[in-house]
Amino acid sequence: MPGALYVLLLIPAACLYVDLMCRHLTLRIMVVGTFLRLKGQDEEGEYERFVAEIRGKKRKKVNVFALEDWALEWSTIVLSLLIMGIVLVVPEIGRTGGGAPCADWVRHYSFVFSGCAGIALSFLIRLRYFRRWEKIEKHGH
Repeated sequence: MPGALYVLLLIPAACLYVDLMCRHLTLRIMVVGTFLRLKGQDEEGEYERFVAEIRGKKRKKVNVFALEDWALEWSTIVLSLLIMGIVLVVPEIGRTGGGAPCADWVRHYSFVFSGCAGIALSFLIRLRYFRRWEKIEKHGH
């Protein structure tokens, strides 16, 4: 199937969808944790106060659960870079031999565009996520 390779163009979009869902769930968990820290008098409240204390011990705040964030961001970036690099590994992309040169160019650079979009949107998601994170943190103090 000659067009099967173009399914790879959807990988950055799938990664971004997973990133958004994970970030959303993390923010929801933070809201619940902040509520428990402020209002909870039981073990759950104690746990949330403990986590908040750990994050606030150093000069700059430390996310003790940052490995998930790291894996989420870097998997999207690496896969997007691989999609961009596929044009170097599979030289047939964009070289149909008989089509219009413009169509060849579009097919060739669609992989570069897809990868760049994945990286750029990943950073945008990260930026918006941390802005919301800061708002939740400010509300909890």
